[in-house]
Amino acid sequence: MRHERGRLTRISNTCHINRGKLTESGIASMKVPQLIILFYAMCLNMTESEFEKMMKDIYHTIVDKSAEYDFLLFSNDKKTTDETENA
Repeated sequence: MRHERGRLTRISNTCHINRGKLTESGIASMKVPQLIILFYAMCLNMTESEFEKMMKDIYHTIVDKSAEYDFLLFSNDKKTTDETENA
């Protein structure tokens, strides 16, 4: 527990975000630039194996979620979507 508390302090110090804001609700209310800085600070305070595991988890999450959606639905080209549905 003490090790994790020290890591949280290092992350907070690196990204200059108050440790009290590093809660679920605090992170949910952050703007994108703050989240990018927080992510960067987290990466700087990880071991190589932790970083590699996190990157694999992110990759698999993106691949798994992308398989659930038809991205042609988000396309501005309605003709392409209609042609795909009629095929």
